[in-house]
Amino acid sequence: MKYHLSHTRPRSAITRAAFVAATALALVVGSATAPALALPVAAATASTTSTLWGTSAPKGAVVDSDRDSVELGTTFTAKSSGQVQGVRYWKTAENTGTHTGTLWTSGGTKLATATFTSESASGWQTVKFAKPVSVTAGKRYVASYHAPNGRYAATTNLTVPASSSSHLSVANGSGTYKYGASTAFPADSWKSSGYWVDVVFAPTATTAPPAAPAPAPSPAPTATPAPAPQPTSTPKPTPTTAPTPAPSPAGSFAGANNTGPAAAGFTPTQKYTGPMTITTDGTVIKNQVIPAGLRIEANDVTIQGNDIAGPTAISYDQAAIHVEGDRVKILDNNIRGLSATDWTKAPVSAAKLVGDSVSFERNNVSWIAGDGLSLYGADAKIVGNWIHDFVDRADVHYDALHYPVNSISSAGLIRDNTVELWVNGGMTASLSFPDEAGRIVVDHNVIAGGNYALMGGGGGITFTNNLFWTKFSDRVGVYGPYAHLGTIGVVNWSNNAYTADGKTKGANLAY
Repeated sequence: MKYHLSHTRPRSAITRAAFVAATALALVVGSATAPALALPVAAATASTTSTLWGTSAPKGAVVDSDRDSVELGTTFTAKSSGQVQGVRYWKTAENTGTHTGTLWTSGGTKLATATFTSESASGWQTVKFAKPVSVTAGKRYVASYHAPNGRYAATTNLTVPASSSSHLSVANGSGTYKYGASTAFPADSWKSSGYWVDVVFAPTATTAPPAAPAPAPSPAPTATPAPAPQPTSTPKPTPTTAPTPAPSPAGSFAGANNTGPAAAGFTPTQKYTGPMTITTDGTVIKNQVIPAGLRIEANDVTIQGNDIAGPTAISYDQAAIHVEGDRVKILDNNIRGLSATDWTKAPVSAAKLVGDSVSFERNNVSWIAGDGLSLYGADAKIVGNWIHDFVDRADVHYDALHYPVNSISSAGLIRDNTVELWVNGGMTASLSFPDEAGRIVVDHNVIAGGNYALMGGGGGITFTNNLFWTKFSDRVGVYGPYAHLGTIGVVNWSNNAYTADGKTKGANLAY
């Protein structure tokens, strides 16, 4: 999570004065009130298609004063399998130039793109792909368009309904962007902003089964004599179900002795020669040496006891391991760069966990030249990992473990981890959370370093039994142990304390 000055998204070079002036230029589209947005009900664009936002003008949107070239997107989930026929966006009269629309997987793979033609001066604009793209029920995708001259429609702190269509859904914090002169995957977000990008979706047609033929009349049954009565049996008692056991207590903090392959009895020496993109459900990869850049696009995959090492592509922030599938287990691995000082030999991201119900446990993560763990999916279980010794990359800000979204409504558990982020200008936070993260539990971790050790978190998030380590600074982080905590809603905070050695509880840390 990055905190910068901007109207609807971060801009590293904008001054506060410029920001105020730019905000004053914003023009209201359809309404002069600040957005407390109630979205229109999604409507079908034709008898066989549906969209997220319908045909009405988006209430509460403003024309952003930004004039930079930028890709703007919406992350959505297909509730039904079907085909995306094209992309739509709400155009302001100030949004000039040639626009292109693109459909992506949630991990950044481009699926289709097309150029808008014959646009009107303003209003909804639609482009159809040369070939519709098939999408799978339950999967997330990103629809985007490129605005070469900025001045796009935007809504800060966009509130969307839980379900916007019978076939499509979109959550709060779904708006994304990426600055650049050409089309690029929009992975950044700012203050739950929405940019009014949409899709044209056709669900897979279902055919009703043919009516069963009327049965032939049956002959009258022959009467049979009534059987002799049987003695009544005594019913057996129903066994009592054992109560569900309580969750196990937190274990030891993570470190060199209980993370990585060796601690779990693995000695990876065999070079991995399989595919770098896993597409087969149930795949198991154990005890091998794997180049960084492994991608999991299947469900129920296990990656355990491996040494995953090497640099990754900086052009799209490639992770050493990227998980799109659900119920994937990443256990007991080394995930690392090849140098403690040369960032060109290190992954620019350790792990991106996009799928749901991913278990990331007992991994030793080190020598990373960018974000450590990036969590996107629901019900993540991040337990017993040692995340440490990042490689400095000039002019780049990164977190050790974060949710790079503005809100998350699903559960998540972060427990027994030791997270160490050096303190310098490039390190933002050891742990970073959305302002709305009410079902996230952060329990029994050691947290050190960063500009702040902990940044963000609210809406009912729970922080318990954590130790804030003064390893790099007597303030824990450069500026303090936490910031932007409880901006929205409440924070459940108990038994958190300082530590001088990373294991012994010291003075209580109040919130």
